[in-house]
Amino acid sequence: KKKFNVSPFRAAVQIDVETLQMLGPSRRGDVHLGLAKRLENFIENISRRIDAGESFEKYSPILEMICRAYNPGWLLLARWHMEARTPDAFIKAEDELRRFLESEPTGVDAADAWQMLGNACSQTGDALGEVHALIERAQISSVPFYDISNTANLLNRLLREHGLDVDKEEKRLLAQRIASVLDKRRSEASADDLSRMAWLVLHLGQDVKAREYAQAGLEIEPDNIHCSKILRPRSA
Repeated sequence: KKKFNVSPFRAAVQIDVETLQMLGPSRRGDVHLGLAKRLENFIENISRRIDAGESFEKYSPILEMICRAYNPGWLLLARWHMEARTPDAFIKAEDELRRFLESEPTGVDAADAWQMLGNACSQTGDALGEVHALIERAQISSVPFYDISNTANLLNRLLREHGLDVDKEEKRLLAQRIASVLDKRRSEASADDLSRMAWLVLHLGQDVKAREYAQAGLEIEPDNIHCSKILRPRSA
C-alpha cells in the first residue's frame, strides 16, 4: 500500500481495481463462489454503467477474455443482450451464442442456446440462420415434439414462399434433416403434425410418403382439412 501511494501508475492500477470490484465483493472463504455468479455480478454492474452513459466496448475485451476461458459465459452474455432487445444487441447475441455452441452443440444448455439463436436471427431478418438453428435444436432428444413440428411448419412456409436464399440442394438437406427427426418420433404426432410432415416430404419429391402421412392423420382426425388437402388430386 505504501508503494501504491507513491507509484506513478496509481491511477491505472486504481482503474483496474475498480473493474475487479465489479465482479462482486470477496471475503475469506469465498473460494466456493462460482465463476458464473461472478460473471453475473460483472454483467449487472456493466449494465448499470452503460445506463449511466458508458460504452459496452470499454468492457467487451474483458468479457471476451473471460468467456474464452469459461464457455458458459457466452450464454450469460447472450441472455443479457437478448433482454436489451435492440438490433445491435441481437447481432451481438448471435455471435455470442454461436461461440457458445461451437464448444457445446449438444450439451445441457444447447437446446436453449439454439432456440435463443433462432430468436435472435428472426429479429435480425436472417431466415436461414433462424431455420438452421431450430433444425439443429430439433436433433436434441429432449426438445418437445410440438417445437419440432413448429420448425417443420416454418420451413414449409419458407420453402413455399421462396424465403430462403440458398440453392436447391441446401433446401433439400434442410428438409431432410427435420423430416428424419419427425419420422423417428412419428408416434408423438397429431393430425396437424402429420400434415406438416406430409408437406415437408412433398418438398423432397416423396409423394407416396406424403400421402401415407396424410392418411395416418385422417385416421387420427377424419375431418382434418390439412391432411384432406394433401390427398386431393393435383388437378383439382
